[in-house]
Amino acid sequence: MKYIIAFLITFITTPVMIIAAKKFKIVDNPDDFLKPHKKVTPYLGGLALYIGIFIFFYRDYKFIIPATILMFLGLYDDIKNVKPILRLVTEAFTITLSVILFSETGIAESFFLVFYGIGLINAVNFTDGMDGLCSGVTLISLLSFYILSNQINIFIIILTLVAFLVYNFHPAKIFLGDAGSYLLGYIIFYYTLVLYGQYSFKGFIYAFIIAGFFITDMLYAVIRRIHAGKSPFSGDRDHIYDKAMKLYKNTYKAVFISYLIEITFAVTAVIAFSNIYAGIFIYIVLVLFYGIRYRLYRY
Repeated sequence: MKYIIAFLITFITTPVMIIAAKKFKIVDNPDDFLKPHKKVTPYLGGLALYIGIFIFFYRDYKFIIPATILMFLGLYDDIKNVKPILRLVTEAFTITLSVILFSETGIAESFFLVFYGIGLINAVNFTDGMDGLCSGVTLISLLSFYILSNQINIFIIILTLVAFLVYNFHPAKIFLGDAGSYLLGYIIFYYTLVLYGQYSFKGFIYAFIIAGFFITDMLYAVIRRIHAGKSPFSGDRDHIYDKAMKLYKNTYKAVFISYLIEITFAVTAVIAFSNIYAGIFIYIVLVLFYGIRYRLYRY
């Protein structure tokens, strides 16, 4: 029953957020480059997701405290534009807090997890550039997290994403915004910590493979920007989904291909659970294949 309620809360809340975003002008304006959508589109999708999730996770302080901080960081960024240094410091503080709350790791392992968590949140944020993409890819990754972790409450988040996708799929009536992409990035990191707690470093490998779409996209973004003499933090329109869009000339096809790519990583993580070396090998092959297939390494 709670899963149906989670779906309905997000399904009902999202239209309310559309109205509120338009009223208070919390919207995304097209710019014909990093924001190529055709019309002004409301943000606050992340807040709608958060409400649907919060009602069922508010007692899980290990989850909800960091998730709340990052969601409000993103929300403030959507409204006012946060300076990069403040964003980075807040992300570092929140991920550090999450690692401290969640795991009993050594100093070296903790530093590694914090570094990875910051990178992961920004990698997820990178992929929020096409209708239905980030939320759909995250949904697929969470299905794999469920198979490996057996955390049944993951389906609460999955159903909130299904409800949100009704409004976010092309042509989108509302965007996640940074509030949503930061929240989803943290959710993936949270379940990374869950797998790490269950299976130690092997659990991290499983989670790293599951996040393959996000990691691959960010890896090649950094490579091509440095190769072109640009800052690795500069924006561009040459992400996996952008390359797919240029190739197929259709938003639905580009998003569908992105979903298929994430499915290959999700399945690879399940394979790694049975044979970790086979999983790692397949993961490396996939990263190289997609990089070459879509020429992600260059503009």
